[in-house]
Amino acid sequence: MKKLLLFVFTMAQAIVFAQGTCDTAIPVTIGTYSYGTINGTYQAGCFTTASVTSGLWYSFNSSTETVVRVNTNIAANPTTGDSRISVFDGSCAALVCVNASDDVSDTNYLTDLSFLAEANVTYYIQFDNRWGADAQNLSFEISTVDSPCDSDVPFNEAWTNQFTCWRPFDANVNGLSWSFNNGNDVDGDSVNDPIALIFPTAATNVAKDDWLISNGISLTAGITYDVEVVYNAFNNPGTANESLRVVMLDSKSPTATFNQEIGSATGIVQVGAGVSSLLPEAYASTYTFTPSSSGNYHIGLHCNTPGPGGIFMVFNVNMTTSLSAQDFFASNLKIYPNPTNDIINLSSTTTLINTVEVTDLNGRVVKSFKLNGISQTELNVSSLQSGLYFLSVETDLGKGTTKIIKN
Repeated sequence: MKKLLLFVFTMAQAIVFAQGTCDTAIPVTIGTYSYGTINGTYQAGCFTTASVTSGLWYSFNSSTETVVRVNTNIAANPTTGDSRISVFDGSCAALVCVNASDDVSDTNYLTDLSFLAEANVTYYIQFDNRWGADAQNLSFEISTVDSPCDSDVPFNEAWTNQFTCWRPFDANVNGLSWSFNNGNDVDGDSVNDPIALIFPTAATNVAKDDWLISNGISLTAGITYDVEVVYNAFNNPGTANESLRVVMLDSKSPTATFNQEIGSATGIVQVGAGVSSLLPEAYASTYTFTPSSSGNYHIGLHCNTPGPGGIFMVFNVNMTTSLSAQDFFASNLKIYPNPTNDIINLSSTTTLINTVEVTDLNGRVVKSFKLNGISQTELNVSSLQSGLYFLSVETDLGKGTTKIIKN
């Protein structure tokens, strides 16, 4: 369920010059602002200090929870503009990264970042000079948007909203943590794909110790849930040898009171010969969780690679009520063959099939069939690339989702 939040703000447009430190950050509300030379103090935490000398600071505080958008991809800026933004909370003496972003795309180097702002919490927005002269003298727009954060099952995250609904934590405080990237085509369809990833540090023998934690998901006691993570590694700059823990938490923190590991993987090496095969050849691991009490839980992805290794990346995280989905298909529908080369047979003796959708691991609908109440059909999926997909079937008895594999 997506929660619609309505707020009333005074619109503003102004030229303000941000102060050079977190302590002297200029408060901003909804509106458009401009800054000049970036010549203040830079704070690592979302990004490292590599090739950065200065930052400029603003702050934002709302009396109600909202999703805040900080956007330099506006008409006031030149197409050569190249901004980078970090958002923190905590005290200025102990800042904690909330979200960060760099390029809009591989051809647009401006920045469009959103983050979930809790009520009455001050957030610090930093622009830095990582990209030299092109980062200077830009304008930015502050606005609020409807929350894109799902809080119910089935839950699917493919990073289409970047890290708006998740939060990175740099547990080893080395200035390098989870980041968002959409500059590469990892499935060979000539369209760049959103990825959550961690780069290794330049130093040798420095472990990764970084968390990425979801927003709260409403779960029911006694129900078994499947959490599937689709991931891979990449040999750059060194040979990948990655590790991952999947943890259920009762708050958006690595030190949550309830902290239960539901699965892990070690020795994760790159599978797939090149960048375009990273997603089709990716690992897909499923772990189960049965909460003993109902409430909101958070999925924690903890990358704990013991050495620098390569790049670790996650393409998709989803949660389903596996038993109910299996019961729905077992009782009402037959799907075969699975895996398939080109044709999937779908039939039922208990219900009528209305629509079928096939989605990829990025949540994109790649096939759609309107069947208007029939009991059996053949679905041609020969045009799909090899890989894992989700098949959602809507019938007169309800809707279910299952996995299919295209050879």
